[in-house]
Amino acid sequence: MPDLSEILKQAKDLGSQLKETSEYQKLQQAEEKLEDDPQAQLLMQSVQQAQQKIQNVQQSGMQPTEEQVEKLNEASQDMNENAAVMEFLQAKEEFEDILRSVNQSIGEGLQEADEEDQDGPELVR
Repeated sequence: MPDLSEILKQAKDLGSQLKETSEYQKLQQAEEKLEDDPQAQLLMQSVQQAQQKIQNVQQSGMQPTEEQVEKLNEASQDMNENAAVMEFLQAKEEFEDILRSVNQSIGEGLQEADEEDQDGPELVR
């Protein structure tokens, strides 16, 4: 049975392997393009600010105004028309798909281990 340090080493190795995927490489390139595009950054900040305002209103038990919703919709539409933002969001989604698959595989491994434990002999105390 591996100890925690071995599991953490394997996790670190997995991280290194994930870094070598084309999806991670595309994400890094898209992030660099985004950082080099001040307009794209402003568009993303605008959307985040509009979302935060709506969230604050909802947390206080109120409904956002039509103006707040419209501002978010306009900011989102502007952001979605920016090539650097769209490239980044697409690359991020593709890499997150890989992470979800990895997480699912880990979950399956845990489930298989639980099933094996249940099928094994009972310990006598």
